[in-house]
Amino acid sequence: MANLFLLPATQVIDRKSRVSLLFPPVMSFPLPPELTLDILSHLTVPSIQALCSVSRGWHALIRTHEAAIYRALALREFSVPSRITTFDELTDSKILSSRSLAASTDWKSFCATRHRTELAWLGKAASSITSHSEAGRHVHRFKVDEKRGFIVATGTSLHPGLRVTEMESGSLLWSLSGIHVTRYAHCEYDEGYVIFNRQYPSNDKEVWRFLEDPDTIPAPGFALNAPPDGPQLNASASAPGRFIPWAVIRPPGPNIHAFRFVYPTLAAASETSIYIWEVPSGTLLQAIDIGEDIGAVCYVEISRQPPGEGGLVFVCGTDALCAFSCESADAS
Repeated sequence: MANLFLLPATQVIDRKSRVSLLFPPVMSFPLPPELTLDILSHLTVPSIQALCSVSRGWHALIRTHEAAIYRALALREFSVPSRITTFDELTDSKILSSRSLAASTDWKSFCATRHRTELAWLGKAASSITSHSEAGRHVHRFKVDEKRGFIVATGTSLHPGLRVTEMESGSLLWSLSGIHVTRYAHCEYDEGYVIFNRQYPSNDKEVWRFLEDPDTIPAPGFALNAPPDGPQLNASASAPGRFIPWAVIRPPGPNIHAFRFVYPTLAAASETSIYIWEVPSGTLLQAIDIGEDIGAVCYVEISRQPPGEGGLVFVCGTDALCAFSCESADAS
C-alpha cells in the first residue's frame, strides 16, 4: 500500500462516486468499498491495528467494518470454515474448543488471541507451562481433545494403564488399570472414541466411548457388529465413569503392526493387508491386499473422508509407501 496517500476523513458525499459516510475517502483516489475491504482482509492483525492509528479516516473505516474485516482474516489465517458467517455461529458450532475461545467475544478478539498464540508457539510472546501429573510420570502415547477439554494417555512398563485427565483442573477424569491395559499400548482417539491394542500376541483392539451426558447411554449402547466381550465388560465394572465399553475389533488376519483412527474410520495394517472398519457400528468395511513387498510396516494413515466419499488409506513400510482408495482399493 505504498502508493496510497492518506487524507482526512470528510462528510462530503459525491453523487458519482456513491461513497457514503461509512466509507470516508481516506485515499487520494477513490476505490470501490468492496475492493477496499478486500484489501484490508489480506492484512495481518498487527497491520490492521497499526492502520487504525494512521488517521481518523482509516480508524473510522476499520471500526465501522470491524466484523467483516476480522471475519475474513479468521477465514484466511485461522482455518475458520467459510460457512460460519457470525461469531455466535463459531462458538455454537463446537469447531473450536471452549478453551481456545475463552478470551474471545467477537471476531476481533478472536483473531488477536489466535495471533498471540501463534507468537507464543514461535517463542516471540509470553507462554506458560501446565503440568498434568495425573496422566502419570511415564507416558507412552497421548491424545488431546480440546473440544471436551481432556487428555487421554497410556503408560510404559513403569506406569501402565490408560488415564483421562481434565485439561483445566488437571484432575483424573477416568482410568483403566495396568492390569487391563497392556504396557506401551498404542492409543488412538477421535470424537469421543478411545482405541488401544490388547496384550501381544493378540491383534484385537478395544474401543471405549465417552459419554457426553453421564446419565444417558447412546443407543444401542455398543457396536452391534463387534460387541464388547467378557474381559472388557469386567474392566468396565471396576472402572465406571464417563467412558463405556463399546467394541472389540478383531482383524481377520494376523500380525497387525499399525493402526490409525480418524472418526468414524479405523485402519489397521499388516505387511500384506489393510483392514478398514466403521467404528460406531463395528462393521468391517474393506480388506485390501497390499499386493507388493513394502517391508516392515512402520505407519498407517487414513484421510478424513470416509470410504465411499473419496477416502484414502496410506501404509508406510521400510521399502515402500503405498496409497489406496478406500472405494476401489487401487494402489498408487
